[in-house]
Amino acid sequence: MELIKDISRKIKSAKELESIVKTMKGLAAVSVNQYDHAVDSITSYYLTIEKGLQIVLQSQPQLGQLMNFSVNEDSPEQLFIVFGSAQPLCGTFNEVLASFVDQHSTKWDVNDIQIFTLGHRIIGNLERYGHSIAYSYEMPSTIERINTTVQELVKAVQQLNTKGEVPGVQLFYNHPVTNSSFEPIQQQLLPFDAEWIQTIVGKSWEGRSIPTYSMDSGILLSELTRQLLFVSLYRALASSLSAENNSRLIAMQIAEKKIGDMIHDLTKKYQMQRQVAITEEILDITSSFEVLREEDASNF
Repeated sequence: MELIKDISRKIKSAKELESIVKTMKGLAAVSVNQYDHAVDSITSYYLTIEKGLQIVLQSQPQLGQLMNFSVNEDSPEQLFIVFGSAQPLCGTFNEVLASFVDQHSTKWDVNDIQIFTLGHRIIGNLERYGHSIAYSYEMPSTIERINTTVQELVKAVQQLNTKGEVPGVQLFYNHPVTNSSFEPIQQQLLPFDAEWIQTIVGKSWEGRSIPTYSMDSGILLSELTRQLLFVSLYRALASSLSAENNSRLIAMQIAEKKIGDMIHDLTKKYQMQRQVAITEEILDITSSFEVLREEDASNF
C-alpha cells in the first residue's frame, strides 16, 4: 500500500506542474493575440502594395513580365521555405507540416529541391522523410524579431533568383483555423501568379481620381515587388507563429485538465489512506484501552 507521505509528495509535485502549465497557457494566449494582430496589420499593408502595383501595371502593362524576375516557370528547380517551430510543447505541429511537405514534394525530383527551414525542430521530421536541409534560420522568439528574419529571407531569395539557381519558391507553413489549432498550407511565392497579375491590371480604381507617380516605372515596380515578397513572407511567418502558439495553448489546456484529474484522484486516494490510518489509530487506542481495562479488572 502506498504511503501517505508519498501521495502527499505527488500531490505537491502535480500542483507545481499545474502552476507551470497555467503560466505557459497564459503566455501562449497572449502570443496568439499578438501574432494575429500582426497578420491583420500586414494584410492591410499588402492591400496598399497591391494598389501601388495596380497603378504601375495599368499605366505600363508590359512591365508585368518583369515581376517574375528571372524565374523560368518550366524549370523543375524549387526552393521550399518551411516554417517549423523552435519551442517544444506544441503538439504535432512539426510532424503534420513535415508530412504535408513530403506529400507535395512528389511533384518534383528530390534532387531539384532545396529546403530552407525556420525552427530547428522541423529538421528531424523532414530528414526522416529523406529530405536534406540546405540552410536553417532561427525562428524569431518575439514579434519584434520578425522583421529581421523576413529581411534575411527576402535577401536570400533575391540572391538565389538573380543567380538563376532557384527559379521557383514555395512556402510551407501551418495556418491557424477556427475551432482547431492549425492546418498546413502551401503558397507559391515565385513566380507570381500570372492570373493574379492580369486581375490587377484589369481591376477598376475605386477612388474618384487615379493616383500618379513621378519616379521611373521600372524602379517603382522593383521596389513594390520587393515589398510584396516581404509582405508574403512576413504574413506566412506571423501565421505560423500564431498557429504554433494556438497549438501550444490547446496542448496546455489538455495537460491542465489531465493534471487536474490526477490531483483529484491523488487527493481522493490521500483522503482514503488518511481515513484508513485514522481508523487504525482509533482501533489501536481502543484495543489498548480494552487491554488496560482488563488488566485493571484482574487486579481487583
